[in-house]
Amino acid sequence: MIPQESNIIGKGGHWIVERITINENGQEVSVVRKHGKPGKVDENIAAFELISKAGLPTLKKYVKISEQEIEAEDLNADTSCGYFVSPNTVRGCSTCGDIFMKIINSDSPTQFENEQCKEFDFNGIIKRISENGIDKVAEEGVFDQLRDKKIVRGAEGEVYNNRVSYISNLNSFWLYAKGDMGKASKNNIELYPDAFFFKVNPNSGEIEYTIADFDCIRDLSRFNDCYDALIKGNVDHLKTALYEYIMFFVIEEKQDEYIERVNNFK
Repeated sequence: MIPQESNIIGKGGHWIVERITINENGQEVSVVRKHGKPGKVDENIAAFELISKAGLPTLKKYVKISEQEIEAEDLNADTSCGYFVSPNTVRGCSTCGDIFMKIINSDSPTQFENEQCKEFDFNGIIKRISENGIDKVAEEGVFDQLRDKKIVRGAEGEVYNNRVSYISNLNSFWLYAKGDMGKASKNNIELYPDAFFFKVNPNSGEIEYTIADFDCIRDLSRFNDCYDALIKGNVDHLKTALYEYIMFFVIEEKQDEYIERVNNFK
C-alpha cells in the first residue's frame, strides 16, 4: 500500500499523528499513522489488545507497522454522523489570550490563529488599554473572554466551533458506558479520562464513545482483588471525561442541565 497524500492531524509528547489516503484494491481508503518513540509502539499495541479482548468499544484496526509506527482506523473518515473527539485535545490548546500576548510581544500570529480569534479587535483592545488603563479593560471582562476562547484544530476544532445543541440519550448512554466500566474492571483494566473519545450524531442527538488513546490505560492484572477500587476509579474517570466533553463541545445553554444530570448519575 503506497501513501497517496499525508496530513498531520496531531502532535504530542509521544506521537506525531497523520491522516493518510492510500489506494487499497483500487479504492481510496483513509487511515491514521502514528509515529512514536522506540518502545511506545509495543506498549500501545498491548494496551489496544487488552481493550479489544475485553470487548470494549475501540478501533477496528490498530497494527504495528514498524518499531516506531502504528497504522490505525481513521475514526473520522466519514463525518456524516458526527466527529469522534477527545476533550483532552482541547484542554491544552492555546487561547486567544495567548495570541493577544503574542501581539503585545511583537510576534505575528499565524493565519489560522487570526481566523480563530477574528471576533476580537486586538488593536482596539491595545488602544483602550493605552487610553483607559489595563485595570479598566480587565473590569470589562475582555481578558476573561480572550482566555475562554481556545484555538482548536482538526476534528475537535470542528465540534468546538460548531457545538452540539442537544444530546438525546444521555441517561441510556450512561447506563451502557457504566456497564462497560464494570467489564473493564473485571479484566483488571484501568482507564484514565484521556482514553475516551465521544461523538454526538447531529441528526439524532445520540452520544456514543470509543476508547482510542492507548497511552492512558493500565493493566493491573498483577494485582489481586482490586475490582472495587477499579470500578470506582473507572466510573469516576468516565464521568470526568463526560464533564469535559460537555464543557468543551456542547452549547452553553445546555451545559448546566447536562452537568446536573451527570452529577446525579450513580
